[in-house]
Amino acid sequence: MTQYPTIDLYATGRNIKRIMKERGFKVSDIQEYLGFSAPQGIYHWFDGRNLPNIDNLYALSILFGVSIDEIICGDGVRENTSGEAARVHDSKEERSAKERASYYYMRFFPLGQQIRLLFEGWLRCLA
Repeated sequence: MTQYPTIDLYATGRNIKRIMKERGFKVSDIQEYLGFSAPQGIYHWFDGRNLPNIDNLYALSILFGVSIDEIICGDGVRENTSGEAARVHDSKEERSAKERASYYYMRFFPLGQQIRLLFEGWLRCLA
């Protein structure tokens, strides 16, 4: 029997934190952008206590310039047993093609179709 795919909350939180730092954002920037009155919710994402809701994921994807599934799946980055990010696949050319596809995906697909494609992406990432 195939195991039901789930999202790794801790790895996703670390991925959000990594992308945030790579893009030069601080927690206070994210807090202000999302209209949070306190930063605790963002720190809960980092700790793997919970995930951003779909509206916040969409807003983060726009702010970071990545697709939602890059936030969830880490764009081929998975954590190894030592807690370090380890590249699973994706050459530079593959990543460039994914970035172009991500731009068109976010730009031209309606939100309902993006959500459907997001779930299909999760299944591919977890396979």
